[in-house]
Amino acid sequence: MIKKGEFTEFLKFGWGLAGVGLDQKTEVAQKTLGEPISIVGEERYGFYEYDQGLRIGYMNGEIDEVGIVFFGKKNIVFDLDLNNVDAINTVTEKTTIHEFIKFLNVVGIKWRSYDEANLNVFCIITKGNAFVLFDLETGCITRAMVVRANIRFSDAR
Repeated sequence: MIKKGEFTEFLKFGWGLAGVGLDQKTEVAQKTLGEPISIVGEERYGFYEYDQGLRIGYMNGEIDEVGIVFFGKKNIVFDLDLNNVDAINTVTEKTTIHEFIKFLNVVGIKWRSYDEANLNVFCIITKGNAFVLFDLETGCITRAMVVRANIRFSDAR
């Protein structure tokens, strides 16, 4: 499904994962990825859950979110294909804020902190407009996603 190194590209450029991206029709997700593990929501809006924590959100038949849910998923491991002793080489549900930021810096992905209303999470946004959320209690990654929204990297302060 999600190939080696694809997670890094996702953070750099946004758009999507596993051949499925924002603004595509929901039929593309079903055709490309097959039947989801679960469907949450209604016919008009909700999200599909797939292996590897992949989550595809939709509204009115169009994909409006593509992301990965790490929280509570012990079997998710993304190989970053770095072979760099100065940074992490995998991302899992145990990856911490400082490890992840070091990885972004090593591979040259520009990022900013994003001041979100929910003060229980630390959120960053990459130049590719991918959001990455971390739980402040554990310091570990919970989600990485791109969404169809008016919030962009240039807006983050």
